[in-house]
Amino acid sequence: DGIMNSFSILRSGGDHGDNVKKAIAALKDKQVQGKVRFNRLTCAEENQNWAGIFVRFSWFDTHGRLQHESEVVDGLDLDHTFTFHQICTHDFLQYLERGLMTIQ
Repeated sequence: DGIMNSFSILRSGGDHGDNVKKAIAALKDKQVQGKVRFNRLTCAEENQNWAGIFVRFSWFDTHGRLQHESEVVDGLDLDHTFTFHQICTHDFLQYLERGLMTIQ
């Protein structure tokens, strides 16, 4: 529980200087797991005549390339969950602190 609390402090960024340093120290070389969930496409009308939709996205392991993707679904409900298991190396912790996830 303590490690996951530190993980959420790290993700929040902001003015948490000492807390971020403590979170990084607590997570260094630890195994973590998490998930990113894509629920529903918004800003689109239900009656669009699409063959299907999917989401393509980057993550730490792809270095900005859109190599992960969901299944193609009918309608606007993606209901896709991306799970990850990662060791908190220096590079991964830096990604969590400053990186971004590209979504298409």
